[in-house]
Amino acid sequence: MIGGWTLAGNTTVYSGLPFTPTYLNCGGVDIDTGPCRPNLVGKVHITGRRSGYFTTTNGVVLQPHGTPGDTVGPWQRPAFATFGDIRRNSLYGPGFWQTDMDVKKSFRFSNDAAFEIRIWISNVFNKVNLNNPVTCVDCLDGGKILGADGGRGYGYDLRFQF
Repeated sequence: MIGGWTLAGNTTVYSGLPFTPTYLNCGGVDIDTGPCRPNLVGKVHITGRRSGYFTTTNGVVLQPHGTPGDTVGPWQRPAFATFGDIRRNSLYGPGFWQTDMDVKKSFRFSNDAAFEIRIWISNVFNKVNLNNPVTCVDCLDGGKILGADGGRGYGYDLRFQF
């Protein structure tokens, strides 16, 4: 009963997923061209906070038909019928880190019969992994992270083999 236990673990770590900043009211009456990418006219700071992951306009709407002086923070709405100059997937969201573990023990009754008990725990250190932020630079929720990725799980298996 004491010997023969197996402990296994798995750690998954990866960098954040890329995302493309966008702006509010792309289309509508003016019917802009192509993807709603703003112009980048300043430095974007990645804070890492849930309440403001990256620099936005703090809800100030970028005005249509922007002129070079019409900027809010590092953002500017591109001129009508033009694309913004921010590159696709130019910013990265929060990374992911999770460790899973399991413990198991097999009891062999004969060459043909065995019993196995297995207990597993997902995200054993209870690390909160965040989703990407809202990509809209001039929306009220812009830059905020509104949810978490995955969660904590656990369980057990009982297996009989004959």
